[in-house]
Amino acid sequence: MDVDVALSAPETVASPFHGPLPVPLELESVSEMIVQCCGWLSSWFLHQNMPSNLLDSVYDICIAPVSLHLPLHRVLSSLLILMARRSSMTLSSMIQQSKSFCEHVVEHPLRCMVLVAQIQAGMWRKNGQALLNEAVLYQGHYWHDLSYDLDHTLLQAGAVLIGSDKLFQLCTERFGLTEWLAVPLANQKRDKDREREIVGHHREEEHLRIMSEQLLYLIHSLLNLNSRVSLSDKDLLRQELIHRLCVSDQTYSQLTDAVSRRLLEQASTEISVDALLTEISTFHQPSGMEQGKYTLKPSLWREFNSLFCHFKAQERQLAEENLQRYLKSIHMRYDDWLTQTASPLILPKPAFLPLLSFPLT
Repeated sequence: MDVDVALSAPETVASPFHGPLPVPLELESVSEMIVQCCGWLSSWFLHQNMPSNLLDSVYDICIAPVSLHLPLHRVLSSLLILMARRSSMTLSSMIQQSKSFCEHVVEHPLRCMVLVAQIQAGMWRKNGQALLNEAVLYQGHYWHDLSYDLDHTLLQAGAVLIGSDKLFQLCTERFGLTEWLAVPLANQKRDKDREREIVGHHREEEHLRIMSEQLLYLIHSLLNLNSRVSLSDKDLLRQELIHRLCVSDQTYSQLTDAVSRRLLEQASTEISVDALLTEISTFHQPSGMEQGKYTLKPSLWREFNSLFCHFKAQERQLAEENLQRYLKSIHMRYDDWLTQTASPLILPKPAFLPLLSFPLT
């Protein structure tokens, strides 16, 4: 499979992650690359003997092989983002494939999400540090734009292409929560033996609780349009810096180190980091041995999202504690703050507009 030929030809693009595409064939070139990438993925799915209906198959992430390295999926995701930002085409016109193909495209990024959730739930603790390091790399600030973010975009595309109900069923199945989340009929009692069997499979009920939390985080993030499907690189960088400052006051180097280098480079074509920091923060001069630090402007707390997808658990907790301190200083209740700071509706790119009516019935 000669991937390099498609990605290095001068009339296409040197890298799907950087800069504007050459004109005048930019959209045509991206469209051709999407078609070629879908063809390669179709061949790979055939080689993997993937079933036509994934819900009819049992794939237990606890025992089945899973890879966090999905180069073709992520090239496809990056190309879809490029096309969505530069045209008004729908996703179905970009990916002219069957629903079965679209389900298969979603399946592997979803497995990555489930594996990372299991690692965070402590289900792989006996396997040592290696798997934890994989999860850190997958979601870490240096690589997430080339791994987690692209997988997340494919899941959002899946919600549009295969339907939200089908995606939700697939998510609960792969998270191993279908039976645990099932609500019994009013005239039925829970099967206690079956419950114990489900809990026992996950070793501890605590694992199930954390996995259910991770599933809810995932669903929330798919509904959240503050992502690549809606925002420019400048807005993505602004969002990232604001949430870093919600966690704590930080130096310039701490802020730039906590943001993807590629995002910094891409956003620099629209605005400098210095100008953006001036817009969102107040700089406190060095004092003695203390370095100069940036503090979030109070008015920017209205943009805080406690479920920001790049937060680690500890960062989320620190940010929420800082918010509580801020609300206490202005004598405001949390419920009142939520009511007064309702975010305006963010419209995604035309290809992802169906996400606005994402029903979970």
